[in-house]
Amino acid sequence: MSRFKLPLVCAVVLPAQLASISSFAQIEEVVVTARKQSESLQEVPLAITAFSSETMERGDFVNLEDVAGNTVGLNYSGESSSGYQSSPTIRGLRQGFAQDRVQNVAIFLDGVYLSRQSMANMGMVDMERIEVVKGPQNSLYGRNAFAGAINYVTKKPQEEFEAYVSTTQGKDGREDWKVSLNGPLIENVLLARYTIGRSEYDGPFDNTHPLASADPTGFSNGGSDEKVGGWDDETYNLGFTWLASENVTVDTGYFNTSLKKESQGGYIMGGVREVARFQTTPFNDMNFNTVTHLTNVADKAGGSFEGLASTGNTLWKGALPLQPVRVPWSGGLDPVLDANGDIVKDANGQIQYIPGTDNYNWGLGDGVTGPDERRLGTNLDPRGFGFKADTEVMTFSVNWDINDVWSLAYNMGYIDHEGIQVGAASRDPLWGNSLTDNNADSPGRADVEMQSNVSSSRPIIELTTVSHEFRFDWSGSDDYSFSFGGYYSDSEDEQFSQTTYNPICTTADRLYDADQDPERGCYEPFGDNTYSPLYEAEFQGVAIYELFRDSWSGQKADYTIFDEQVYAVFAMFEYNLTPDLSFRVEARYTEEDKEIERLTDNFAIPAGGYYAGSGFGVGETNSYSTICAEGETTIVTDPDAPSSQEGDPCISRTAEDTFHYFTPKYSVDWQINDESMIYAYIANGLKAGGFNNTSDPDQGTYDEEVNWTYEIGSKNVLFEGMMQLNVAAYIVEWEDLVGGVAPTGVSESPNAGSVQANIGDVENYGFEIDGLIFINENFSVDFGAAYTNPRYEDDVKYADAKTAYYYECTPENLLTDTNPDGTPIGGNFDAVIDFDENCGNDDIGGNDLIKVSKEQYTLGFNYSDDFDNGWTMNLRLNGNYQSRQYIDPLNLAFIRSRTLWNMSMNFQGPEHWEFTVWGKNITDKEYVAGSFHIGIFNKHIVSLGAPANYGATLKYNF
Repeated sequence: MSRFKLPLVCAVVLPAQLASISSFAQIEEVVVTARKQSESLQEVPLAITAFSSETMERGDFVNLEDVAGNTVGLNYSGESSSGYQSSPTIRGLRQGFAQDRVQNVAIFLDGVYLSRQSMANMGMVDMERIEVVKGPQNSLYGRNAFAGAINYVTKKPQEEFEAYVSTTQGKDGREDWKVSLNGPLIENVLLARYTIGRSEYDGPFDNTHPLASADPTGFSNGGSDEKVGGWDDETYNLGFTWLASENVTVDTGYFNTSLKKESQGGYIMGGVREVARFQTTPFNDMNFNTVTHLTNVADKAGGSFEGLASTGNTLWKGALPLQPVRVPWSGGLDPVLDANGDIVKDANGQIQYIPGTDNYNWGLGDGVTGPDERRLGTNLDPRGFGFKADTEVMTFSVNWDINDVWSLAYNMGYIDHEGIQVGAASRDPLWGNSLTDNNADSPGRADVEMQSNVSSSRPIIELTTVSHEFRFDWSGSDDYSFSFGGYYSDSEDEQFSQTTYNPICTTADRLYDADQDPERGCYEPFGDNTYSPLYEAEFQGVAIYELFRDSWSGQKADYTIFDEQVYAVFAMFEYNLTPDLSFRVEARYTEEDKEIERLTDNFAIPAGGYYAGSGFGVGETNSYSTICAEGETTIVTDPDAPSSQEGDPCISRTAEDTFHYFTPKYSVDWQINDESMIYAYIANGLKAGGFNNTSDPDQGTYDEEVNWTYEIGSKNVLFEGMMQLNVAAYIVEWEDLVGGVAPTGVSESPNAGSVQANIGDVENYGFEIDGLIFINENFSVDFGAAYTNPRYEDDVKYADAKTAYYYECTPENLLTDTNPDGTPIGGNFDAVIDFDENCGNDDIGGNDLIKVSKEQYTLGFNYSDDFDNGWTMNLRLNGNYQSRQYIDPLNLAFIRSRTLWNMSMNFQGPEHWEFTVWGKNITDKEYVAGSFHIGIFNKHIVSLGAPANYGATLKYNF
């Protein structure tokens, strides 16, 4: 149980948008289906924010960032991938594993569950409304509505003929076109609606890359506009409604989106681990937690790993800067050698280094250093892009009023989704990633250096899902009602990651190898392995690069297929204790049959297979997959291909398990009078457990996450309709948070990402305030406020603090630390981080969850008027404040607080024409929007918020 008490606060939960006002002090009714039935928003005992199609059109809503910017209690940022790897966060319940296949907020399109992050932005063409439902909704919506749900509701065919055409023209090449047709095909029998839309945008960020205009084959950041942050989207949907009888309605829908998003503006910051551990750059951007780290390679003489080290920082402390910084050369340090050539240590066993030395060859020559010449601003490789995703959703629903008391609802959904993201991994794309091998593990092999732009795609997705749900409702009594039903879904979710060593795209003055063409690679798309520098002659016979070239680069690594069948039954019973007081129970029982097939490991070596000819260490000749051959539990080597991996544990190629969940909700609501109600509930939220594709059988699965939420609230219309005010406060007890931990039992590679594991508990409490006040018949003000306080409880550990950041690596901490194999490190602390050493303070108990604004405020001013000529005018100015967000669990680096102001001016004619002028971030606020941190490299991928943007929309209604 939580060790804190309910705060003495109240909150207000209201729609963030202002409903259109038909007369003074009269609030237009908003109908939602958040409880799987049509209800007035003000009568639903839940915290819900709803946006109408009119609100979204006038505010130029194009993605979830626009929704979050108008909803207190909701955080969302598209970050560098423009939304491909981003997840919405409701009430601070941020998921602990960024690339989780399953999100903490369930998203639905016309009742069909969209499981992947890359499906969160489905396009805003022909939406009837969007509903943001706060608090766990598992009893109604099923698994994974852990913190709440977002419902996309598309427009259905209507009996009256309707049609419109619209265009949007805006800054930086923004151009949209939409056409919609609606009406009866067979009067009173068959109705149809068809909408198609296209949106193009160059983007708001200037790309400072000198070859930004390069336009490789296929979609990319490149092009003649030399901008990034834009898109090229198409969306269309087709719907039919069959009025089969007076009591039976059949709806079918087809919704298709093709999204192509460029990378957002931003930059990359790296730490000393990237310098020393992977030798991809000699520059260290971080400003905190200085360590000396041994390299991954031996010294020039071919000795042990004690040969070379780099000193620098692993962490950033404070606010992330708006611009990348240029930093001094870090490179490496030479150890002090005695007369016999042995490394000198002091009385405490610490290695002694020669200040200012660097015998490591970074392509400029042995011991040669140089200045940091990275370009400032947004400097992105023209071959990368945010993401591409194609999604098809088909729906079929039947609503049958069987008689006066019974009704049946059935909904079927089919999803086909593909997605890919390609991001450049280089801190400075003109320098690229230095490929160097200093190991003297074969006679006569020369050290080699080569520049490459490494690209990373994770995950690449192919998903198909079929789902069915039916529900019976009974309302034959004034005292009670009930419903019950069932759900089934079958999905195949296929994913893999891909890392490619691409030819350098740079200028002649930044090229240090005359054998390479600095510009040829600029016109070859990322992922095409044909021109990889790994094929250059200098790399022949270099063990690790042969493995990269022949097995890993451009191949399907961590290739995994997840098969899931979900069965659920659910029921609801509501009893009216009095005409004004009701009690409601909802419950759902779910069974999930899950299977995993691991096809390749993190080096793309197939299960049970091996790569012949090179390996990871001195003398190694063959590298075996960490996924077992069929029927084996350890690595079995081929006698003709020996390896020291013989007998090492491996993980099974296939596995299956069944998970069972019961998620109840108990609620009570009291209608005080016609204008005010109070409600309270206790609800169980749950997010499913699952499998990892990793090398250690002990890390093969993780358990479900569970929360209990306690909420009390009130909804009110006051002062004879001149004010709307609703209140809510909540406590959340979250158990078995899933977070990322370092994989064990595998040689660390740049592709070895974290695996999911249950790492501990979280406690949270908060409140929300939203209100609307009518000043007179023309002018109104809406406002909102939210506070949330999610914190890790005691004993929660952050694995990267020891394995990647070495945070507070002291002799005291080292005494209790262990090596990767579990053996105690003991007292060998020598102020130098050894190869694969764990050292540091990983306790994050009491820290805030990342990427959560603890405080949010909204304020909107609205003016409307009717003119004598029949035209109407609606003006809106609204602001949104978000407090700072920590971006690492150590709570050291953060994004500054920000306030953004938007405006819209809408003019609507008496018959056909409608014209809207809109502006976003009209004060041109510069701010950091997000950051994705990668522990293995000490790296932050920082994304910037969009600058001021303006446009106008012209619409003609037939």
